[in-house]
Amino acid sequence: MTQETEKYLRIYLSDHLALLTGEIELAKRSQGSNKGNSFGSFLTMYLQTLEEEKRLIKQLAVSKRAGSSVKQVALWGAEKMGRLKLNGKLSSYSELSRVLEVEGLIMAAKARQQFWESVGESGAWTAMDAKSRSAKTEAQIAELKNHHKEAARAAFKS
Repeated sequence: MTQETEKYLRIYLSDHLALLTGEIELAKRSQGSNKGNSFGSFLTMYLQTLEEEKRLIKQLAVSKRAGSSVKQVALWGAEKMGRLKLNGKLSSYSELSRVLEVEGLIMAAKARQQFWESVGESGAWTAMDAKSRSAKTEAQIAELKNHHKEAARAAFKS
């Protein structure tokens, strides 16, 4: 890799590490509001995977001398600000909250899937491992979509 492509990879790793930090915070918040239901149970396993992937990406970032705690803190703060969204309730969780949280998790998971495909192509990660991670994320997206359908039915049923 040239110096410029190494620089781009460091920035890319830093950005995705920050995005994953936000995804973890959103999943934790949503898990806390969904204890005792199927979505909360799913999030317990989901969070384990996210924490594992964060460790892997951190290891790669360290090996490439990448990482920006500023970006991670900014996304952490953005997730906290997201709690101020309008959800039809002044201070409590609503069915709309779950719909919006699942949508946020789907978007973050899609970005993570693209991340694994990109690092596999870059040679920064073994192609087979990256493909495996991408496939695992694709399965998570499918499960998130199922939870989204359930959340939308609960929020918008007549």
